[in-house]
Amino acid sequence: MASERALFASPSILVIGKCDLLVKGIQEVIKPYSTFAETDLTDALAAVTSNRIQPEILILVAYGHRIEEVLPRIRERFPDIIPLIVTPYCNPVHICSLMQQGVKGCLCLEDSLIERIPHAIRDILEGGTYLSPTAAAAMAQNDHYTQNIRPRITPYQLEVLRLMGQHWSGGRIAAQLGRSTTAIYQVQRFLRDLFEVETNGELLDSAVQLGILPDTRRISA
Repeated sequence: MASERALFASPSILVIGKCDLLVKGIQEVIKPYSTFAETDLTDALAAVTSNRIQPEILILVAYGHRIEEVLPRIRERFPDIIPLIVTPYCNPVHICSLMQQGVKGCLCLEDSLIERIPHAIRDILEGGTYLSPTAAAAMAQNDHYTQNIRPRITPYQLEVLRLMGQHWSGGRIAAQLGRSTTAIYQVQRFLRDLFEVETNGELLDSAVQLGILPDTRRISA
């Protein structure tokens, strides 16, 4: 397993990640600022403290890290640090969750990190936020759902969607809810139109991406 790595750069940047390849790429991007060191997470925090460095920015490569566990540990030591997350998970519910945790910048791995990290650092140091294109699109999708879709879905329709997510047929859903099969098909058509998709499979994919349904395809570690 690749060791965790950390580096320190000007303006006071702490970078932590378990994936050597990703961290080395970030090292090259911020190399002009300063030198760097490599440690695990615990040693990184100890080294920052012993060298009396007060990092302004945390760049956390969230591949193999549970952000909800790592961020509190770092914030306990450095309450004013500004988190910038590099993540492979760019669905709307995940990006929204990151921003709700006070993350000021989010870059998706599928976007160009080399090009975007300097812009992200500049923007958050100036007091703003930064979202790479894929992360920004995910946030826009979440906002669209919150403002335009969720208010129009009734509990009955949501239950139909939930049962669809369990791979129930229209006939079985109809029997469960005491409705006709035709009524269930009408609900499914309404939901497809509302989510602007063509098939029930695309409808379920959208519902998973937005956190309406659990992703049964992902295997928890």
